[in-house]
Amino acid sequence: MGIMFPVMTSALRHVDPFTFTSLRYMIASSAFLVLLRVKEGSFLFILMSFAGVALVVTKGDIAALLSEPQNYSANALIVVGALCWVIYTFSASYFKTWSALKYTTMTTWLGLTTIIGLNALLFALHVVPIPTAAALIAIVPHLLYMGPVAGFVAILFWNMGNRMLTPLNGVLFMDVLPVTTFVVSAVSGLIPTRMQIAGACMTGSALILNNLYLRRRAQRLAAGS
Repeated sequence: MGIMFPVMTSALRHVDPFTFTSLRYMIASSAFLVLLRVKEGSFLFILMSFAGVALVVTKGDIAALLSEPQNYSANALIVVGALCWVIYTFSASYFKTWSALKYTTMTTWLGLTTIIGLNALLFALHVVPIPTAAALIAIVPHLLYMGPVAGFVAILFWNMGNRMLTPLNGVLFMDVLPVTTFVVSAVSGLIPTRMQIAGACMTGSALILNNLYLRRRAQRLAAGS
């Protein structure tokens, strides 16, 4: 690695450091992708599923998404949230002695302390108002779904499913979430565009192809042993 400094010094006489760094890591990341494809295989299907979701969310106009600076902070939060969810999913593999129920319970309660602490701080600083009794009553139907179904059953089943599928395969199903939202919206009367339909088909195809690939790979490994 020490050789890279004189090499970079020479290269920066011809191009700016930002361009050189971009090209440098483009080559390195491409090599990692090829090696990962050879060693583990299923990664291209993950990229395919992400591309499908991108088409659903942006309606095929990704350039327009990037050309709206007012949405950058919101988009960044969404990306960070998705990254945290990926980390949460893969972290379960480090607690092999824990059941899915124990992992879900412990992480939920640890996360709840942060949520309540932040919420209390926002109340104290008057960033958000304390909800009235009428407002709380109005969201009871929403909580009946978001708490028991989306919060309890869904998260527990997610962790149980990843134990069976492995996180590498299970994380693909994260892409089903925006596609499900897209389907529900379509049923509710919001007509999807052709690019959104194509994106949903890409994501579904990625899930099926990845599953078939992992099955065949497991069969080859079993035959080789």
